[in-house]
Amino acid sequence: MNRSPWWIRALKAWLPVVILCGIIFYSSSQPANEQDVKPTLAGMISEESLNWLPSMEFYYGRQLVSTDDGMYAFLEFWLRKGAHFATFGVLGLLFLRAWRKHTHLEIASIAALLCTFLYAISDEWHQSFVVNRTGRIADVVLDTTGALFFIVIACLLIRRRERKRQPYIWNIK
Repeated sequence: MNRSPWWIRALKAWLPVVILCGIIFYSSSQPANEQDVKPTLAGMISEESLNWLPSMEFYYGRQLVSTDDGMYAFLEFWLRKGAHFATFGVLGLLFLRAWRKHTHLEIASIAALLCTFLYAISDEWHQSFVVNRTGRIADVVLDTTGALFFIVIACLLIRRRERKRQPYIWNIK
């Protein structure tokens, strides 16, 4: 069998992780006002079409999120948090893929979740140094939850695929 050198295999496993971490780092380096999507939302969705939404408010961490701040701000909040959940979910999958090259699924999934959690902490800490940005524990929880969700789904799919590959044999003793 013609196997590639270990460093090529390691590069293929870990480069996607490094690239996504770099994208997250770059995104976290931008001041909040440079990431404002409310004007884009206003150009895409009329305010009248959002009037059917009921008035609501809740706390996210220590921040009050309310429709009273404007529907575009409310929608932007959900888009941002959805992006957090999905991005760190994908990061968790990439960590899982990389760790699977070194160990079995159970250890790889724990390592992937731990690595994603630690990167989420470092991301929020990094944001605390950026103008108009704050690091939030609630975002670390959200990021880690996204990773957990994606990793669990991936593990279930992997186990299902592995079961289908194995022939069913009666184990009579």
